[in-house]
Amino acid sequence: MKKNHTKKQQGMINLITLFSFLLGLVLIIFLKHQEGKGFVHLSDRVESEKSGVKKLPNEISKQSNLNDRQQRILAEIKKQGTLVPSKIYSLVGEVSSRTLRRDMDLLVEKGLVRQDGATKSTSYIYVGN
Repeated sequence: MKKNHTKKQQGMINLITLFSFLLGLVLIIFLKHQEGKGFVHLSDRVESEKSGVKKLPNEISKQSNLNDRQQRILAEIKKQGTLVPSKIYSLVGEVSSRTLRRDMDLLVEKGLVRQDGATKSTSYIYVGN
């Protein structure tokens, strides 16, 4: 036999359902807003006057922390000014595209290069320090 809910109980169930829906919606909006932001504390970021790219001052001076592949990529971007991922991959083709993406994300995070565009129209521009 089916239980009959009183009006008060049904109202409480509806209220809890609505609250859960709104909480989920707020969480989704918050996570979408945070998407793409790094784990660097905002107080550690400094605005670069030259390029408008946010840089991490204590990491920029540590370019020696880059591995050989990252240094080769950075040198080539510095030499040519801008590169697309396919040219970078041909330069260091011994790694997976995911590894190359991580390398480029690191160079962008350190403020050494700037990413323009997305997906197929991506290019990386040297900003230096």
